[in-house]
Amino acid sequence: MRRLPAIALAALLLAPAAARAAPADTAGFRDWMTACDNVGDCMALGFTEGEYAIGPYLVVQRAAGPDAGPEISVALVAEERDAAAGATVRVTVKGGPRPQSFTTVAMDGDSGAYALFVAAEANDLVRAIRDGRSIDVEVNGTVFGTVSLAGSSAALRWIDDRQGRAGNVTAMVATGPKPASAVPAAKPLPVVRLAAGVSQDNLPTGLPPGLASRADVKACAEEHADPEGAFGSVEAQRLSANEYLWSIPCGRGAYNFSALYVIAGRDGSGARSPGLGDDDTLVNGGYDPESRRLGAFNKGRGFGDCGQEDEFAWDGRRFQPIRRAEMNECRGVPSEHWLVTWRAEAR
Repeated sequence: MRRLPAIALAALLLAPAAARAAPADTAGFRDWMTACDNVGDCMALGFTEGEYAIGPYLVVQRAAGPDAGPEISVALVAEERDAAAGATVRVTVKGGPRPQSFTTVAMDGDSGAYALFVAAEANDLVRAIRDGRSIDVEVNGTVFGTVSLAGSSAALRWIDDRQGRAGNVTAMVATGPKPASAVPAAKPLPVVRLAAGVSQDNLPTGLPPGLASRADVKACAEEHADPEGAFGSVEAQRLSANEYLWSIPCGRGAYNFSALYVIAGRDGSGARSPGLGDDDTLVNGGYDPESRRLGAFNKGRGFGDCGQEDEFAWDGRRFQPIRRAEMNECRGVPSEHWLVTWRAEAR
């Protein structure tokens, strides 16, 4: 499987962790990847075989709790062909006791067409997957690509274990006699109370002396000298009557632009951390004052199919993590299907 380039992966691993977010619960099994978030919802991705291959992939999602069943999406991704909503999609699981086929109609998603299987059909497909070796994907009768099932059984078993389904009638692989009622309920979703919105009129411009003298700001200037201003200028956005979120350009690559974030007054006084991690630096970050959300999208490569995506919410004191998704395999997967490891509700 194709992983992030060494430099990009190193940058990703050094990116600041979401404040107080639990460590990512992820795993890899040959051609499959898995993750569970802090609530207990889990997902698995299965890819086309081959280190550099980009083709259709499977997304298996299952919410936490005794009543949640699996949902399976087949993303219709290919390098030299397209699929559209309304097309007939047929997936055939091979390598088990006998080939098993499932047919549906393609739907249109944010990043292209996909096929969706839910309820009893998804359960039947899961059983076929755990016994098979590969899945042929056909669109309108033409083979679109193949998904490898190498590692699928281990990936689904991993999810069973994380969700407390091992030995349970609801398990996808690790089935047993325990009743559905024995499955733990989903953990509560953390809630972040948003601070009130404030006017963005008459914002300060330029870096005030109170910030320019800070060691971390000086380090940015020394390490990433930018005499032509090619990767942006200092920006400030109002968080409250007396505090601003300062964004200070601190580095750039071919498709990644990093900035140091500091909370301080208009003149730079009272500077403090916004709570984004060890060094308060984000890649491709941006703050939306209307929603009080700060986002970052660290691309593993320019195509944007791998890396890390974070979102924080302003609670009046610091920025709290409300979402993290990551993908350390560059396999043509859009961010909507990245592995989610942290969620919270902002309101």
